[in-house]
Amino acid sequence: MTLADFYLAEHLYMFEFLYPTEKKHYQFWWRIRHSFEELPGIKAYYKRPDAISEPFVPPFFPFTIKFHRVKLAYWGIRGLAQVPRLLLAFSGVHFEDYHYTNADTWFKNDKLHLGIDFPNLPYLIDGDNNVT
Repeated sequence: MTLADFYLAEHLYMFEFLYPTEKKHYQFWWRIRHSFEELPGIKAYYKRPDAISEPFVPPFFPFTIKFHRVKLAYWGIRGLAQVPRLLLAFSGVHFEDYHYTNADTWFKNDKLHLGIDFPNLPYLIDGDNNVT
């Protein structure tokens, strides 16, 4: 077992994570990764509570994988947030669709404490990025 084996297995895992439909075209590579995960030492590692379960993303990768959830908030009506809702759903993005039902919750609490530069409804928060 060498460092190259781990490196190859992680890259194959990342490729499978990013392009799950391509698995059928690259069965040979998938079998290599699957054989790697079946080794006793690797199985023991993945059973540990401190094992890394997400794919390793190398620093030279052109984008980062986000494992957090997008939050879209608006009043409890379709209104202005319906188009972003439909776009997020069509794109397959898992998002939290938050509905304000009480004006006090928005005007007295969230609007003042969300940390958004221009607090307005609807708003969309994706990690450090926000759009109002």
